[in-house]
Amino acid sequence: MGRRGEIFSSKLVRDRRTYFFNVHENFGNALSLSIVESKNTVEENVFQRQSVLVFQEDLDDFLKEMQKAIDVLKQEKMNLGVDDEKSRSISDHGREVRIDEINKKPSSARIESRMTPESQTASDRLRKKRIMIRRAKDEQ
Repeated sequence: MGRRGEIFSSKLVRDRRTYFFNVHENFGNALSLSIVESKNTVEENVFQRQSVLVFQEDLDDFLKEMQKAIDVLKQEKMNLGVDDEKSRSISDHGREVRIDEINKKPSSARIESRMTPESQTASDRLRKKRIMIRRAKDEQ
């Protein structure tokens, strides 16, 4: 290879978090994957940074375990519904989703979407929406 340093880099920006995926080559020509999360805190211009470094020889096992975790997340998202709790909030690709006492019949639910300035970041003011799902008035 002979290309020491950064070989590949990509960035994913979501709300107050930015994720970096970097592939590096060290002096011994060994490759590693660095996954970095940079999170904007409440204070202006203060970022928290956390990273995971995965070496080439561990990559296959790391990906298998990561895929298991992703599969569980997807399954839980599909199973998400009303349980004993009155309401529940989840994050869905940067949008806040709140579920309030939905009647189990899908046809009786309606979706309202409105802008919520208090939940927006400076970079995402116009895109972020709050979605409320409630029972239709005739069902209450």
